[in-house]
Amino acid sequence: MDASLPLMIGLAAASALILCWLLRAAPAGRHPVARAGRLLEVAVGLFLMLGMLYAGTLQVVVRYAPAGALFASWTEEFARLMLIWMTFWGAAMVQRTGSHMAVGVFYDVLPGRAQRIVSLGADVVVLAVLVVLVKEGWQTATLQIGQTMITLDVSIAAFAYAVPVGCTLMLAYVVIDLGLRLGVGRGAEQGSGNP
Repeated sequence: MDASLPLMIGLAAASALILCWLLRAAPAGRHPVARAGRLLEVAVGLFLMLGMLYAGTLQVVVRYAPAGALFASWTEEFARLMLIWMTFWGAAMVQRTGSHMAVGVFYDVLPGRAQRIVSLGADVVVLAVLVVLVKEGWQTATLQIGQTMITLDVSIAAFAYAVPVGCTLMLAYVVIDLGLRLGVGRGAEQGSGNP
């Protein structure tokens, strides 16, 4: 593995931190732990996105560079790894904000009590699916620990662990939403709304 990979990781991390600072990713007025969690969530999301962008860009540059001038065989595997992690990390971020796609045609015309029941039912179904995904994702990732990627020289499990990690975060957010819907911690921010 050549020295360009650590440089790429450092560039993506530095860019993510700078963007977090510029975007003021952790809004003022929130509890310090919530602000730190939000900042971490955004920083990791930006790192994954920028890592994929930089690796993809380098891959194009290397492809069209004169033969032997540049060599970075790891870019395809690294970009794919970033994409997979970004998918599950982003899904968790969307779960936290309640922004997953939903068809609200019937939900929106229901009376308030019926909406609450539908939302609770949807949360329970999502919870059940996420528990299965975490369990099966963890088992799958564990089975792949002994295999390594060709150019990155890390375990193939690095791809698979995105599933249980992302789904565990989503699971935590669903439990928080479910608690808010059931009235645990009254006075707190309401749940995400649509099922």
